[in-house]
Amino acid sequence: MEDSQKKGLIVAGICLVVAIVVTFAFNNPFAGSSGGSGGEASAGPMLMKCSECGHTFEISREKYMAEVREALKKQGKQMISLRMGERVAITCPDCGRRAAYQAKKCPECGYIFILDYSDSDDYPDRCPECGYSEYESQSDN
Repeated sequence: MEDSQKKGLIVAGICLVVAIVVTFAFNNPFAGSSGGSGGEASAGPMLMKCSECGHTFEISREKYMAEVREALKKQGKQMISLRMGERVAITCPDCGRRAAYQAKKCPECGYIFILDYSDSDDYPDRCPECGYSEYESQSDN
C-alpha cells in the first residue's frame, strides 16, 4: 500500500471517529437543555451558566461546538479526546472568563443550575435547590 493510501485511510478513520463523537454529543440524553424531556436536548439553543459570575445565557449548538473546539485547541486536545460526560467551559459573554457550562432550568422550581456529571451515583440534572431530577422521574414511569 502506498503512503498516500495509508494517509487517506488514517484521515478517513479520524473523520469517522469525530463523526461518531459529534453524533453522540448531539444525541446525549443528559445534554443541557433549557427544559423539557431528554429527547428535546438536541433541539434549539443551549442554556449556559457561568460558574464565576452566575450569568445565564443561551447559545446555538453550532456556536457552542465552535467554542468547545477552540477551548480544546488551547488545551492541546482534540474533540476525540473528550471523555463521556467531561465538561468543557466556554467564555462567558458577561465576565469574559472561560467558566460557562451547560445548564438546566429546573421544571419544578425554575432554578437554573450547571449540570453535574461528577457523581456517577446520581442524575446529572438533579436540582441543587429542590432535589428534583427530570431523568429520575422519567425512569420511574
